[in-house]
Amino acid sequence: MESKIISISRIFKRLQNGYGRRSLVRHLRDAFRPNHSTFIVEKAESVREFWELAHKDKSHLWLSGTPPSEVFERLKISERLKKRHLNILNVGVGEGYCTSALAKLGHYVDVLDISLNALANVENFTENQFVSSSDLSSGKYDLILHHLVAQHMSHQDLSTQLRHLVGSLNSEGLIALQFVSSSKNDQFITEDDDLSAQMHGGVFRSTQFITKIVESCGGIVNNVHTMESWHNSDAVFQTIHVKRQSI
Repeated sequence: MESKIISISRIFKRLQNGYGRRSLVRHLRDAFRPNHSTFIVEKAESVREFWELAHKDKSHLWLSGTPPSEVFERLKISERLKKRHLNILNVGVGEGYCTSALAKLGHYVDVLDISLNALANVENFTENQFVSSSDLSSGKYDLILHHLVAQHMSHQDLSTQLRHLVGSLNSEGLIALQFVSSSKNDQFITEDDDLSAQMHGGVFRSTQFITKIVESCGGIVNNVHTMESWHNSDAVFQTIHVKRQSI
């Protein structure tokens, strides 16, 4: 019952704005081609190829079409975004809604994504585009958004990326990172070599585990927010705020 209530409330919320209505239309489109998602997973031989195919196919199942207001609410950054002209990095651009919205708010937006197809979709809204986090400038960003990304990454890849992300924060900068835990076992951690879990967004981590990753990368977890349980699964969405450790 809880999952149905969440799902219905999400539908009503998305009917209230243009981004949300666009998202619902994409959901309906995918509902009439049920085999396309399986085709992408079966054809891809790597995570990078998986995302290139997903963006080429414009699959709403795999791409985040979440309205920006929902993303900002989930990441607990709405108040921070009221500041003017922030240097922002958006990690994992999805369908480009958040990138576009952040630019329209007057912020300077860079993007990081594994897919060249994804980056091409947001080139008109961005200052700089990156495929590798190793290319990021040190000490630049006021805010980094990391939404619906971590559960598609291996622990090693996430750790490597976070090390670069933390280094790219300025002294007051913040990473707002969403990750997934298990509602059945809050200590459950997905095996690191599970490629299928990475494609399906099923890489689960405990709060303690992701905190250790953050701290090993030179960051510190300031806040932990439990957002919601994802319908029809045992996934619990959580958000952490990460800052640089004091030197």
